[in-house]
Amino acid sequence: MRFNNVWPYRRILFSRNFVASLWRSRQNITARHLGSAPPAGPFMAELDVTYHCNCCCEMCQRWKDARTNELTLAEYQNLATSIHALGCCGEYCC
Repeated sequence: MRFNNVWPYRRILFSRNFVASLWRSRQNITARHLGSAPPAGPFMAELDVTYHCNCCCEMCQRWKDARTNELTLAEYQNLATSIHALGCCGEYCC
């Protein structure tokens, strides 16, 4: 494997968030190896607001999934609060 140019990635590699996420990952891996609970929470969480879709994309197939038991707004708010309490750095809603 050849690394042609690392220079464009310098901002990512030397950012404080990148180093902090590496440190949290190291703590979690060490805890898992020792059989204890991970001290650092998840780095990112992604929430899908709904599974309903009007498109019929061949690559996705989500439109074939006819779920009827989706979460209410109060349940999403509770879930977002719980995720934030775990120490998650980023939440994304799709």
